[in-house]
Amino acid sequence: MTKILVLESEICNKKEKMDYINAEIKALLKIKEPTEIYEMKLKAATENWINSVDRLCFCIKNGYLMEKEWKSEYKDFINNVVETFKNKTELINLSDYKNINELYKKWM
Repeated sequence: MTKILVLESEICNKKEKMDYINAEIKALLKIKEPTEIYEMKLKAATENWINSVDRLCFCIKNGYLMEKEWKSEYKDFINNVVETFKNKTELINLSDYKNINELYKKWM
C-alpha cells in the first residue's frame, strides 16, 4: 500500500509541475508569445508525468497492484489521460506508452 501512495504522490507532483508551467505560458501569452524555453519545459514536464502514469499502468497490468481494486480508482483517470493526449502529437506521442494504451483498451 505504501508503494502505491508514493507512486500516486509522484504522479500528482509531476502533474502540478505541468499545470504550473501551463499557467506560466498562459500568463506570458497575455504579454507576448511564450518563449521556446517554456514550451520545452512543458514538454519535459508532460513527458515526466505521462511516464509516471505509464509506470502505474505497468504495475496494474503486471499484477504488482491488484487490478480489481485499482480499476475503480483509475479507470476514469486513464480514460481522461488518453482522451486528453490522443490528438496532441506535437506535445506527446501517446502511442509510445504501451502500458497506458493496453490498460485503456482493456478497461474500455
